[in-house]
Amino acid sequence: MESSSSLLNVVNHGKKPTSRPRSESADAKDRFSFSFLDRFDKFEREYFHIPMQALAKSIPGMCTLMTTFGATCTGEGLVSFFGLLCWTISVNACIHGIWLVPVVEVLNGLIKWQFGRPRPGWNDPRVDVLSTSHEYSFPSSHAMLSWSLATFFAYYWYDNVGTGQTPTSIPIYYAFYCHAAAVSISRVFDGAHYPKDIIIGGFLGRQIGYAHYHITLPYFKAYAKLNSTQPMMQIMSGNLISVAMLVVTLICYTIAKRRWGKAPKKWCLLACVKQDNLQPHFVPLFDYVGMCGVFSGLSVAEVVMNSTRPGLLLPTSWLDSLLRIVVGLLVLIGMWFAVRAIEKGMATNTVTRLLLRFIRYAQVPPIILLVAPACFEAIGI
Repeated sequence: MESSSSLLNVVNHGKKPTSRPRSESADAKDRFSFSFLDRFDKFEREYFHIPMQALAKSIPGMCTLMTTFGATCTGEGLVSFFGLLCWTISVNACIHGIWLVPVVEVLNGLIKWQFGRPRPGWNDPRVDVLSTSHEYSFPSSHAMLSWSLATFFAYYWYDNVGTGQTPTSIPIYYAFYCHAAAVSISRVFDGAHYPKDIIIGGFLGRQIGYAHYHITLPYFKAYAKLNSTQPMMQIMSGNLISVAMLVVTLICYTIAKRRWGKAPKKWCLLACVKQDNLQPHFVPLFDYVGMCGVFSGLSVAEVVMNSTRPGLLLPTSWLDSLLRIVVGLLVLIGMWFAVRAIEKGMATNTVTRLLLRFIRYAQVPPIILLVAPACFEAIGI
């Protein structure tokens, strides 16, 4: 009997069999391609998820610790991290690192739509779903993003603070990578991903972080220097890339929706999401459009900051640092929920909702780089 997790059921549901019989080799190929992944998923649930979740429950505070690690790589956690980094530690590190977030998140989403693999808790009621999501499972966005950021900041720290040692021989680098590993493992504990999801996601993230620091960043630095007297050209270039990301996202959304169809009822019942029905295409689309907004907002904010506010002075005391974090987060959270309230109130039109989601995410970089620093200067911190 065919596995209930097989996405072949979704594709063939409601279709009449073709009059032309398929060859035995083609049928065997389909059975192998789908049932092999299903069997491998089952193996991982039996020997990884269920034992790991049982172990976590037997150790006081273990479940909370794992969930906390995962939360550090969510939108709220990353926004707070980059705000703290910009306002109290290094503006340049914030600007150069934050570019990775929208690129990795959109790329990860497009890969997930391509494979369409269910999360562990969508197929097995024994797996506790401690972290809910509408996205597909493979590969893990938490692992992909955390490893890309860890790799980037490890090399950034080496070049700016290092003492001539290799990037893997100084303890601070181990801290970056250990955090990425903890975030990745926490996703298995939370029942959100399979081990293969975090392994592949981590590998891809490592390569993207390396390429961003050694290839992409030097290229755009040279481009910005060459066009330093033409800020509008830089802004237009960044927004053209953002538009291209939007177009690709919408095309992939259409393809994935037609390819996989509606999520099976079993997935919807076991997903334990807050919404009424699991929607692995429509709901993630809003998040990916939002990430395109981050890219667009950053394209504008970085250029404006370089031309009008070339350097943000770092705080001189722990009290000033604390005040900056409090004031900055209050401004950021206030603006975030203001646009979110408008978005929720205009939920009848999909295009309008997508536009407001784009705006809500696009405002984050300007607030971090421009609005919050202006507030700091106004109140003298």
